[in-house]
Amino acid sequence: MAFFRSPLAFAAVVILAMMGMTLFALVGLIETLLFPWSNSNNAAVPAA
Repeated sequence: MAFFRSPLAFAAVVILAMMGMTLFALVGLIETLLFPWSNSNNAAVPAA
């Protein structure tokens, strides 16, 4: 089938990937702003 729109499909995948990364960063920023006492970087480090 020679009528596949590959450039359009590739552009859609790139746009969706960028939207996903933006949403992930936005959720991380909102989490940092709303829960500043929660330090998720040291969650796996046991207390001494």
